[in-house]
Amino acid sequence: YLLQKIFVFTVRSIAMIFCIIPILILLTLKSACFAQISILKMIVAIIMGASFCSALTFLMLSISKHMGELGNICMRTMLPLWFIGGTEYTWSTINAIHPKISYFCLLNPMLYIMESLHAAIIGASGYINFWMCVAAVVASIVLMSFYSFTKIKRRFDVL
Repeated sequence: YLLQKIFVFTVRSIAMIFCIIPILILLTLKSACFAQISILKMIVAIIMGASFCSALTFLMLSISKHMGELGNICMRTMLPLWFIGGTEYTWSTINAIHPKISYFCLLNPMLYIMESLHAAIIGASGYINFWMCVAAVVASIVLMSFYSFTKIKRRFDVL
């Protein structure tokens, strides 16, 4: 049941993203270079990102004791994931400035999602290998889903 919900949330997210992409293309039509975009890699990265967000939502649901805590958990979890997740800078930039912090950032699955999107849209040079990003995100999705499933099953198991 949990995997079905994760799948449904993922499909909804992907549908919204693919509705936004044509608008982004129209807005950047004159300034963007579309020759270096890998459509297949971009689709894989979008699916991974949506799947990760769905699995993360269920992880937060499994951790919270009641729905009132969910907003607090989301705020305390998403801000650090977003901030050190490569949205403002690439991993190679962090590594050049402070190598010790850059290796700590490698624990963040959001970094791999952003690096895979960068590699798919901008090109592969200067970013973490796309397929390594795929492996890291898939591993984090599997771990989060397994933990969420066992935690929710334990919570609702009446025996």
